[in-house]
Amino acid sequence: MGYYDRILDSMLVALVAGTMVGFHPVVQLHYGLESGALVATLFLWDGIFRNPPIPPSTRGSRLPQQSGMGYCWCLCSQRGNTRNAP
Repeated sequence: MGYYDRILDSMLVALVAGTMVGFHPVVQLHYGLESGALVATLFLWDGIFRNPPIPPSTRGSRLPQQSGMGYCWCLCSQRGNTRNAP
């Protein structure tokens, strides 16, 4: 089992665990699903931006990490910007 197979398995476990937590009577279903998706997204980020599947000779480049952080910054900066909404 390779590194990326373990990441995919971890994402599946996170989504199933979030669903199971959502079925608990104290927690609403959408909160459980959201938490599972958030944890699965962290595993996805690790597999794509932190340890990208590129040859080791080009792994010294920080471009995937920088582009990932720029994407996250754009999403977060637009989230609270509701003043210009029609």
